[in-house]
Amino acid sequence: MPRRSDPRSGLRTWLPVIGVTALLVVVVALVRTSDSPAPVPPQRLPTAPPAAAVPDTIALFLGDSATAGSGASRGSARWTSLVSAERGWRELNLGRRGTGYTASPPADVCSYSRCPSFLRMATRVADEDPDVVVIAGGQNDTFLAHDDPDLERRAIQATFATVRAGAPDALIVAIGPAPIWGAGETLRAIDAEVEAAVRSVCGVFLSLVDPPLLDPEFLADDGLHLGDAGHEAVAKRVLAALAEADVRGAESPCAAPAP
Repeated sequence: MPRRSDPRSGLRTWLPVIGVTALLVVVVALVRTSDSPAPVPPQRLPTAPPAAAVPDTIALFLGDSATAGSGASRGSARWTSLVSAERGWRELNLGRRGTGYTASPPADVCSYSRCPSFLRMATRVADEDPDVVVIAGGQNDTFLAHDDPDLERRAIQATFATVRAGAPDALIVAIGPAPIWGAGETLRAIDAEVEAAVRSVCGVFLSLVDPPLLDPEFLADDGLHLGDAGHEAVAKRVLAALAEADVRGAESPCAAPAP
């Protein structure tokens, strides 16, 4: 009678093979795992740098070509921008070439659709609500002021009265006419009228005539406008006057310290 085969005998034959194979699989898996690079942790994306803070002090500038920046090699080189950068002001420049307290030239002169006088531009002060108002110029009024000095005087007085009414708490700074074509009698009279008018509204005045400021080397190549050196010279005088006002304002019942 034939012997029946024991099924467990075959199993016993394959068990060592299966065991060895399983061990090899585990070893290979371990080797591959050890050779593979470590997982890279998620990277945090760089955040954008915070935007620069906008200065809280708004300075509004009214004036002629020098205020607008004519003759400067770039916008940041004009005296209004130099002063604003040093004082930490946010500049609002409304300068128009060829204008003055009474002078209002054609549109092609100031490169705007309208070229209002300082007096008319002063009505915009209330809408802008500035902390500082700077008015500079007057040399473009020389011919009109020579013919009608009373008209010039009234326009200057009304300009500063309008500014003070529109900005009751603002610091008001007046810069007299620039003697680009010389400091004759009429120009000096305008300078004196501007000083009297701005002081009547508790403002700060500085003259470009006395002491004299402008040298021929301060002019641009056209000989009609301030060059970079001229803008820098005006800025330094304005900053010096403001620094003096900072000290004097604490002692004066009229003028507040400059922002």
